[in-house]
Amino acid sequence: MFSKRAAFDKNVLSNHISNATRLLAGSTLTLTTLVGAAQAAGDEAFVLEEIVVTAEKRGATSIMDTSFSISAVTGEALEERGVTSVIDALKQNPGVSSYSLSGTANYVQIRGVSSVVGDATIGYYLDDIPFSLVGVTSVPDVNPYDLERLEVLRGPQGTLYGAGSLGGTVRILTKAPEHNEFSAKGTLGVSSTKGGDDGWKAQVAVNIPLLEDVLSARIVASSNETGGYIDLPLAAENNHNDSTDDSYRAKLRWTPTEDLSVDLSYWHSNQEAGLGYGEDDYSWSPVYLEFDALTNTPVGARAVTGNDLRNESTLDMYSLRIEYDFGDYSIYSATSKLETDQASDINYLGVPFGVPIEAETFNQELRLSYHGDGTLSWTAGLFYMDAETDIDAVTGLFFEQTSLDTLNAILALSSLPPLANPTLATISEEKSVSEQWAIFGETKYQLSDTLAITVGARYFEDQRETEEFEPALAAGLEALAIGAKREADFSKATGRLNLAWTPDEDSLYYLNVAQGFRSGTATPGPTLAQAAAVGINFDPITDEENLTSFELGSKLTLLDGTLLLDLAAYYFDWQDIIVTTSIAGPGGVPYAARLNVGEADALGLDLGLTYGGIDGLTLQLTGNFNESEYAEDLPGAGISDGDAVTFVPELTYSASAEYRWAVGGTGMEASIFGIYTYTDERTDYAIGLPPYVSDDFGVLNLRMGLETEQWSLYLSGQNLLDEDTGISQLALSDASGTPPNRLRPQTVALEFTFNL
Repeated sequence: MFSKRAAFDKNVLSNHISNATRLLAGSTLTLTTLVGAAQAAGDEAFVLEEIVVTAEKRGATSIMDTSFSISAVTGEALEERGVTSVIDALKQNPGVSSYSLSGTANYVQIRGVSSVVGDATIGYYLDDIPFSLVGVTSVPDVNPYDLERLEVLRGPQGTLYGAGSLGGTVRILTKAPEHNEFSAKGTLGVSSTKGGDDGWKAQVAVNIPLLEDVLSARIVASSNETGGYIDLPLAAENNHNDSTDDSYRAKLRWTPTEDLSVDLSYWHSNQEAGLGYGEDDYSWSPVYLEFDALTNTPVGARAVTGNDLRNESTLDMYSLRIEYDFGDYSIYSATSKLETDQASDINYLGVPFGVPIEAETFNQELRLSYHGDGTLSWTAGLFYMDAETDIDAVTGLFFEQTSLDTLNAILALSSLPPLANPTLATISEEKSVSEQWAIFGETKYQLSDTLAITVGARYFEDQRETEEFEPALAAGLEALAIGAKREADFSKATGRLNLAWTPDEDSLYYLNVAQGFRSGTATPGPTLAQAAAVGINFDPITDEENLTSFELGSKLTLLDGTLLLDLAAYYFDWQDIIVTTSIAGPGGVPYAARLNVGEADALGLDLGLTYGGIDGLTLQLTGNFNESEYAEDLPGAGISDGDAVTFVPELTYSASAEYRWAVGGTGMEASIFGIYTYTDERTDYAIGLPPYVSDDFGVLNLRMGLETEQWSLYLSGQNLLDEDTGISQLALSDASGTPPNRLRPQTVALEFTFNL
């Protein structure tokens, strides 16, 4: 099955394991030395506390009792580690990696399921709000301050979480207000990046009781500014790629009775960032050509400035959650609305090119659950979503005139129609709408004291419509009998079968068979028009994708509760993958098209290991080996049988150590936390171009501090090894001369927190 790809070097894998082992051993030795200077470590082991999750939607279970691959981290742990990015937190989970192709657009892959075309390949939930945009693969990064926890469900989640959860699901859960207790906490911090600018952050969370036992509110606000580190020498600008992240949210909880709870929440986020493209010396020298509009002759060139290379993303999210418990049953309703505006600008072969996006979704989920103490538990529900996404393609954003010849040459490479007017800015203006509904359910039955079976199913329907509103292009599509409006309907039944065996209270073994589904996506109107003009026709909206996964896993609690082991092996078969490929036209000229022509399969292994056998010391090791490959030749897309799936690393791992100890009789506690994360190289493909292969890279972060119940002071360092590498780029952008996104250089930070 994997014969055409170079075999994975076992020596390389052995070296990585050896490096991680040495790191853990070195961390342990260092921590032990530090503790010896403060006080002797205790001889008694302590039992590790398991995190409780609600991913199964029929009550709460601990991670070690949940019979599929799931990892989680509490919001408290994220704050103690100084994490200000959910995307950064996700990288520490087995089988999860992320990459950025512009300043504010982030892409997440889980277990080798990755694509830059169509809807996202993972489910991404902000509390009960699914971030699901029509035709948009990226997901937002958010500040994880004051979270309840972050959950990562690995593998397809087609039954409970629906379309798009091919690789898995991410759940970002915020803290709920607490009755009868006023509390407040805050963080102030400053940072400095080697060779770059300084940054700062300010965060605060306040819990306000309003009516005793009945009504309370929680308000959270944060502002983070990160210094830039990429220079633009021709524009005489240094460190242009700084970023800002401002957000606030409010949640109101009303509990008129013990059985009824109502949460009303609002979440706003605004992010702005300069593009992180840079050469080895952290610089980039792009120019925009300027031409005379009448004579079409060059009159000069203008250096690209930092203002030309900034992206912005705004999110507004509203939700109403109602839950009523009666006996062993509960009714749950989640109503939400999401609005987002995204401005994505890039320098493309000397011409500025932008893709502004406006989108909004309305979601409603209603479910009934039974979670008694007997042998049976189940949940059943209904889901509805109405989503709209407006995506434009714009050129000439940053200068008045451009060369018609140059611009048309670029459009030809992109399979876009030539322009008749050199000052025309908007190439296309498309609106895509999706109206979908689903009915779903899962039932767990305890066959015996040690064996349980879970069966789940979901039926899904999705009506999609894409319409072109740019007048000239819309008229052209109508004249070519394609139509400015294109429609397609999708329907799918997905299932899940899970067998769980618990021979004792410390052991869980499971088999999980699950299916995932992703709706088709529309080919851009300009691409359709150009192909149809020479007699090439194909479906304007692709078919759906389907994925089936098989997983064997075990979760073991060992050494009297001081060692937790989570191990899973999996295989998946991914059919009808949507790719951008080429079709030969008259004279052999290639024309781009989005088609279902891909297949892929994967073998993978997840590992999670946590040890707490020494009082105050916690060691963790997580890793994933994933051989995720295309299963056929796709010459039109630049892909060969056996090539790695786009942007999927073959190996990722992280190793961390944390120690906490009391400082004499001062009433203070000291802590030190170190983590090393490694990401293997990743590949992207493009029509008629060589693939782009990123560098592999490892990042070492360290954080130490002093804490009391009222305040804490931390000193931290990120990328302490000062790894200098290009971490992500599209093959098309690489061929155009745009350098890759570069990893942030060594950064140190000082942070003060308080609690009231």
